[in-house]
Amino acid sequence: LTRLNSDIQTAINVMNAPGNMVHLTVALLNTVLSSLLLLFESGLLFWVTWLCILPHLFINYQLVIKSVPAYKKEAQQAMAENTAALEPLITEAETILIYEAEELVLRQYEKASRKLLRANLAMHLRQALSSSIFQLFGQGGYFLLLLIGYGLIYNEIMTNGMLKTGYDG
Repeated sequence: LTRLNSDIQTAINVMNAPGNMVHLTVALLNTVLSSLLLLFESGLLFWVTWLCILPHLFINYQLVIKSVPAYKKEAQQAMAENTAALEPLITEAETILIYEAEELVLRQYEKASRKLLRANLAMHLRQALSSSIFQLFGQGGYFLLLLIGYGLIYNEIMTNGMLKTGYDG
């Protein structure tokens, strides 16, 4: 039942997530058009932008995207074990009390709960790492582009309007 609920929730999330084909097509088209516009305005800014984006994508893929499915599977298995450990507490409470096995059953439930906690924590830490990588390369790259843009404007190679057009792409 836990597996079925998880699979149904996954299907709902996929349908509602911005990762479906329509969103992917629009994002790809926007990326290509923005890149062409930026390349037309300034080849230097274009290459600096892509030198920030590519490491971001590579590191995020290596450290986060590849590992999250394994952590999700581990969390799903831990949830099944947790549910299996909880079931006797609910359905067999009288038997547990008769044989004075409360401590044993509670220890098994605690062990399963800690495993679930560790699996979820590992997954959330990877997702937090993804946010940190975004801040480093995304915001850091934007700051780098602003500094380079300032230099281009200061040296009268580009106007503020041209720079804004390239950024807004």
